[in-house]
Amino acid sequence: MGRTPNWLLASAIMMYISWCVIGQDLPTCKRAETKFGNKQTGQLLGHVTEEHNNVRSMMDCLAICGRHSQCLSVNFASKTRKCQINTHVIATALAEEFAPNKDIIYMENFSKY
Repeated sequence: MGRTPNWLLASAIMMYISWCVIGQDLPTCKRAETKFGNKQTGQLLGHVTEEHNNVRSMMDCLAICGRHSQCLSVNFASKTRKCQINTHVIATALAEEFAPNKDIIYMENFSKY
């Protein structure tokens, strides 16, 4: 079998997100598989529904997205530690709504579509 190219490894991430709901007796825990991809340098404008500050990493930003019912993509700025939750993806946005920016990483939540 051949090696997976580095660009492919860097452009797709699969996460398992777990959460528990405290019930009357024992907590009920669920686990969801969330797939992210289409990693690009830049940000989607005009579709931010939530903004989280002091987010440590892109993986933490993706975990926030995975728990958000309407998150279709994220913008993450590592320098400012800001994570933006988007309700659209590049394919459904207007061309001028995506702005290249070397300091921001954009990724899509493939589990939602």
